[in-house]
Amino acid sequence: ALYSPELVSAQHELLAVLRGRAGLEGGSGFEGIQDLIEAARERLRSWDIAEADIRALEQTGRVQRTLTLYAPGSGIVTSRMATLGMRVMSGAPLFE
Repeated sequence: ALYSPELVSAQHELLAVLRGRAGLEGGSGFEGIQDLIEAARERLRSWDIAEADIRALEQTGRVQRTLTLYAPGSGIVTSRMATLGMRVMSGAPLFE
């Protein structure tokens, strides 16, 4: 599980545009808001947030302080550089 202020912000952004869509359904700006919703979803996907987690966010409307990142494949961890509470930087290796 990872905490990042940018990740929390990205969740808030998606919820905000979803609320905006509710007010525009059938109106003239509906197509534009659909583009904003997809862009907000894509921002979360770029963090490798699972589709199930994005759907849960949309359904519950609750921002998660931490989100779980899943390995892209199966395997055995041979080296763990990450520890609980550790600050990590973008691109830093966490597991091998």
